[in-house]
Amino acid sequence: MGWRKEEPGDQLPEESPLRILLLVRQALAENLVSKATANELLGKEPRKRVRASEKRLRAAADSLATKYESDRDLVHFSVADDPEFDSDKAQRGWRSIRGRDTARPIH
Repeated sequence: MGWRKEEPGDQLPEESPLRILLLVRQALAENLVSKATANELLGKEPRKRVRASEKRLRAAADSLATKYESDRDLVHFSVADDPEFDSDKAQRGWRSIRGRDTARPIH
């Protein structure tokens, strides 16, 4: 056959360019292009938006609420059950992580 048609040895997978993908993703992350423009540049079809009705969302939420009410493992937090756990200290720590210094009551 010869090398013109097939190289000797194991065939390597086909290469695909990554530079354009990286540049488009960076432009999208920096809000230089819209999602539609990014998809167009990459030759992709834009994602179709799925609209869920309020009725379907409420049914899903009710189903999950029932599941959380009946399954103790979903709501059991072993750290909070520890007698040495200080919830006020934990909340102060969380606020400092988020950059808030003012304490607000937690309901």
